[in-house]
Amino acid sequence: MRARERYAAEPGCGDPGKEDIVNERTIVITGATDGMGKAAAIALARHRARLLLVGRDRARCEAAVADCLAHSRQQRLDYVVADLSTVDAVRSGAAEILARIPRLDALLHLAGGTFPAQRTLTGDGLELAFALQYLSRYVLTEALLDPLRASEDPRVIVVAGGGAYAKGSVPDDLQSERDYKWHRVIAKSAVLNDLLTRDQSERHPEIGFYNYGPGLVRTKTTMRSPVARIFFQTLGRLFTRSPEQAGADLARLATEPHEAGFYGPDLKRDVPDWIHGDPAAWRLLRQQTEALLARLEPGSGPQVRLAA
Repeated sequence: MRARERYAAEPGCGDPGKEDIVNERTIVITGATDGMGKAAAIALARHRARLLLVGRDRARCEAAVADCLAHSRQQRLDYVVADLSTVDAVRSGAAEILARIPRLDALLHLAGGTFPAQRTLTGDGLELAFALQYLSRYVLTEALLDPLRASEDPRVIVVAGGGAYAKGSVPDDLQSERDYKWHRVIAKSAVLNDLLTRDQSERHPEIGFYNYGPGLVRTKTTMRSPVARIFFQTLGRLFTRSPEQAGADLARLATEPHEAGFYGPDLKRDVPDWIHGDPAAWRLLRQQTEALLARLEPGSGPQVRLAA
């Protein structure tokens, strides 16, 4: 009996039956040291899922594990240190994950950042937001297909736009060479992730692909300026969400019976109109991504430099 069928027969979230099933699941979370990623990790630890947290700083990874342990009885918690802004580091992190777990039930992509006002390049020569919030997700998922396929109910979950941004076409300036604004590159990465979700669903039907748009969440990115912090901590609280609310949604997507696809806040299901359009768009993005990866020289370092 597949896990989804077993979930349907068990009590709801928080009941002992649910906890027994979640206890069997092995889950990898990137961007797990802060914000929504950390909140999702804590929520899943409370249900005793086996967690492998991925972050770029060892001290912050250790602190995230300690926070999870403080909120749960779960002891099967570990971490992998990997700077996901370069392809070599992503592949090294994937190799460490593969060495530790033969089966992966859910992969949650939350790695991101507060991007600088000036366009910034990684050691691979790629724009930072594109590399971190799109390309790393592509590479890591492809690298972990075998342990995902070993699961009875494999899921890949990206935090992006929930299908709201893509219009069925690939942006013509993938790495914002002509017009860089920090808020625009975040929206652009959401477009790319929307298209990626559709493409991966087509190529790997044995895996459930989920795209979650959390809405406006009070994170370091949204509250990066003093004015924004004041607004979000006062009037903005009426229509924004906390990282814990978004983390709870993600924990449910990773463990409860939900049909694969696109979701918004509180797991409101969405089927964007562009989904039924020409699949040439997401196939084109895949071709462009593979061509870019083929051009990258092996051994690129993780150093970050400012674009000229």
